Amino acid sequence: MWNFLFVFLGIYVVSTILLFVFITYQTKKDNEEQDPLHVKIFASLALSLILTLVLMFFIFVVFGADNLVSFIFSVELDIKQLLFMSVIVVAYSLIADNLAFAVVTYFFRNMIWALTIISVIRFMLFILIGSFFSFGDTTMTILALGFTLLFLLVDIYDVTLKK
Repeated sequence: MWNFLFVFLGIYVVSTILLFVFITYQTKKDNEEQDPLHVKIFASLALSLILTLVLMFFIFVVFGADNLVSFIFSVELDIKQLLFMSVIVVAYSLIADNLAFAVVTYFFRNMIWALTIISVIRFMLFILIGSFFSFGDTTMTILALGFTLLFLLVDIYDVTLKK
């Protein structure tokens, strides 16, 4: 429980500071009238709270997927490992996954091939993440399959939604 609180506060504080700096920089850059300090602080706090809640939602989704896979296959994982792995998977899904999917769909116009190739890439990436945390081979494979299937289901839903 405390781990989640520390992650939440860490994301919240960092995003508040970054948003405050960004707002201050933008108003100076645009030569606009300087807003009072309390307006900048309130805007930074409100926007960073929204950003933090969205990121924590994704972390809980991934953390829940970890727990579900762990429960189904009776895999024992440390809570800190699970939390850090969740953060890494969320960072990957928000940063690199869309880029990788766009590149793969560009080279493979057939969506079945594109989904197959991106699933293999994700599986290998999740195996790499699991080896980073020194999971056993069985645990690593189970978690990689669970994440790969989760991402594949989301991609299939997106593809059918676009058609």
